[in-house]
Amino acid sequence: MEATQSDEIDLLELVVKGKRFIVTNLRTISLSILAGIFAAVILYYSLPKSYESKMILQSDILTESYSDRITESLDNLIKEGNLKTLSTRLNLSEPEASQVSKIEIESIKQGTDQANEEASIFIVTVSVNNGTIIPKLQSGIIQYLQGNEFVKIRVKQRQEYYKAMIDKVGDEISRSPRRADSSSVIRVASSCTLASTA
Repeated sequence: MEATQSDEIDLLELVVKGKRFIVTNLRTISLSILAGIFAAVILYYSLPKSYESKMILQSDILTESYSDRITESLDNLIKEGNLKTLSTRLNLSEPEASQVSKIEIESIKQGTDQANEEASIFIVTVSVNNGTIIPKLQSGIIQYLQGNEFVKIRVKQRQEYYKAMIDKVGDEISRSPRRADSSSVIRVASSCTLASTA
């Protein structure tokens, strides 16, 4: 008869071999663990800290494609290290602008909200190396978006549209048979001021 090999593993023998390996290599294992901890501590303190902040904006003027162009423009300035232009656009000092590592504007698709059918919601994500500049950076981003030529043109077009609509309504009311009641409505409509929103 042939001798058959046993496929069974002796667990006691395996534990003894494992214990012997740990005892003989205890010094190497301990030094490896300490070196890993030491390297992690050095990396933690030597790498610059990064802070991320998100801001939600709602605009009925800013479009998704234009927000993509703004993001690309600001990211290019960051990558090129063009701190002078970046600081001017975001109303920051050059040392503060050097702390900005990423700006991203992402459009959020809305559901069927009837009240804000035209409005778009954007999430602005900013990564910086110094968390103290975040409030000033958020204000700078809002000012940059409000002062943007595209936004100014869209606000002006909207104001002209609303003014034309008010004038048209005023003409319609003045032609209506009840002139006595309509004069107060015309005064109210003509005294309305249009507020620009970004």
